Amino acid sequence: MPGPTPWSLDEQIAEVRRELAVRKNIYPKMVKRGTIKQDKAEICYSRLRSVDKTLNDLGQFGRVILAEFDGSGPPLRVKIEREGKSYWYGVEGPGS
Repeated sequence: MPGPTPWSLDEQIAEVRRELAVRKNIYPKMVKRGTIKQDKAEICYSRLRSVDKTLNDLGQFGRVILAEFDGSGPPLRVKIEREGKSYWYGVEGPGS
């Protein structure tokens, strides 16, 4: 798998929202078939909604220049530009 790619904030938000739409459609079918339990589907969907909120919140604090992902969850870290200076922030998840 290739390393982290510097996608723009708008591209990341669009992708998360696309995935939310897919999951909103597919999870009820998966629950009905018994391939996922209702509570697990709700947790997974909620986590992805949290990613969407996080990305939107990041945009309010400064201009996101880069976000690094490893494909397993929220960004590993983000680079924010504020008042002409750049700052790297690590993103901690539950249990970190």
